[in-house]
Amino acid sequence: MREIGKLVERGDALVVQGRYDDALTAYNEAIRLDSKLGLAWTGRGDAFYGQGKTNDALKAYDEAIRLEPKLAVAWNNKGCVLNALGKYNDAIGAYDAAIQLEPEGSDLGRVWHNKGLTFANMGDYMEAQSCYEKAIRLNPKEADTWNDKGDVLSEQGKHEAAIKCWEKAMELDPQLEDECMDSIDVARRSMLRD
Repeated sequence: MREIGKLVERGDALVVQGRYDDALTAYNEAIRLDSKLGLAWTGRGDAFYGQGKTNDALKAYDEAIRLEPKLAVAWNNKGCVLNALGKYNDAIGAYDAAIQLEPEGSDLGRVWHNKGLTFANMGDYMEAQSCYEKAIRLNPKEADTWNDKGDVLSEQGKHEAAIKCWEKAMELDPQLEDECMDSIDVARRSMLRD
């Protein structure tokens, strides 16, 4: 069992590095040793998604969920693929399942963030803002969430509040400075016109 865990960990590390073929090799070996391990199937889905193979990713997440229906990460990642495919209502359903299953913490914050991204893609900026606020309460140091909250506030014409979010995002992650400063410049120009 320990060998299987190491294979999954190796696959996870390879996904982060963008080495999807090698990750698939690790996950497939873990599945060969234990075909009922939901985390290996979830990792397989992540590798397929990284390759742009969304249908294969969905099949892997569905298998993970079939094997372990309470595996929140599989539900969350399935939601990400559905969002990317423009299947927003299905994505929201997957995130809701993950939220029901995920214990409190930064992982739950990531689910709320992803749900916010989906609502933003739908043009429902108020609901997206609500999701981002929940994500920030759970993980206040997640710069991407602050950045995305700034975007939806700006879409609602709440430019001053948006600027504060972008400033917080830059404080937390200086690599976001160019993107956030561009957004701040646009918001300030919009404020001058209003």
